[in-house]
Amino acid sequence: MKAIQRTIVTSATYRQSSRVTPALLERDPENVLLARGPRFRLDAETIRDVALAASGLLSDKIGGPSSFPPLPDARGFATNNNGKRDLDSERGRGRASARTLHVLAPHRALSAFVTFDAPSREVTAVRRPRTNTPLQALSALNDPAFVDAARGLARRMARESSADPAARAAVRIPALRGLTPAPAELELLVGGFLRERDHFVTDRGAARQDARRRGTAHRESELPELAAWTVVASALLNLDETLTKE
Repeated sequence: MKAIQRTIVTSATYRQSSRVTPALLERDPENVLLARGPRFRLDAETIRDVALAASGLLSDKIGGPSSFPPLPDARGFATNNNGKRDLDSERGRGRASARTLHVLAPHRALSAFVTFDAPSREVTAVRRPRTNTPLQALSALNDPAFVDAARGLARRMARESSADPAARAAVRIPALRGLTPAPAELELLVGGFLRERDHFVTDRGAARQDARRRGTAHRESELPELAAWTVVASALLNLDETLTKE
């Protein structure tokens, strides 16, 4: 079975894009000849892993104990499974940033992934449905796992490129989406970053609260920019191209 699966997923047919030319559409309108790849929303586990990988938080360790993602309490702080608050996000996650395959199921920290049609994993799921609901967008914007991933992605954008906002966005978009950003896309992202930065410069308290909730220490002067990049990173993680297999 593993040999067959490896042959399928590494084949040119399986890996081709869902984008289609007019000539191919005319020749194979129903895709009977597999002229193009299928286009569908990623599975819940894959969506979480993509967000963690983009943010640089994903642990590639194989084996070991099950993963226990931090649980958010009513005040918005990450807690461990004993209910103790843990503001040190890097130390508090550790194994908790492992691939979703290693997460102990069912686990309350991943309850939002039920909205992405993830099975309970307590019984065999013969067929996994795919739905499209407004709750999925709300989860991808507000779930603690996605918020932490957005902040990690913001740190990568700040660390791996120059101070120019367009350069920072241009570096991470191809790695996240597999596509080179169009000038119009960069203009939108940079414009959004500048607006958010101006907001956080005016409202320093919101920038400090964001940093405190994520459990990371930064210089006061860096907080508005980091908070603004977090908003931009959240938008990137919620793009249709990020959540969809194309």
